[in-house]
Amino acid sequence: MTIKKAIWICYLLSLIVVYSGIFLSAYLWGDFDWSYNALSDLGTRENTAMIFNTSLIIGGFLFAVFGGFLLKLVDEFPEQNLASHQFLSL
Repeated sequence: MTIKKAIWICYLLSLIVVYSGIFLSAYLWGDFDWSYNALSDLGTRENTAMIFNTSLIIGGFLFAVFGGFLLKLVDEFPEQNLASHQFLSL
């Protein structure tokens, strides 16, 4: 697997995991109102907390792996990506 493919897989998986966890938790809440309830309320109810919190943790881990792969890709082409490398290393 190439590094570019790994970057895309981590990026897409992280988005899928996070958003599906949010929407599934909102669905399981039943009367969750997007304009009334805070999104973080999904992590406090007994029937939705495990799904919501786990999806955010796994999604955050996948985003971190995505960032690591991205930095590795930038390091392979330092002369072409000098500005982005300096920005990403802050």
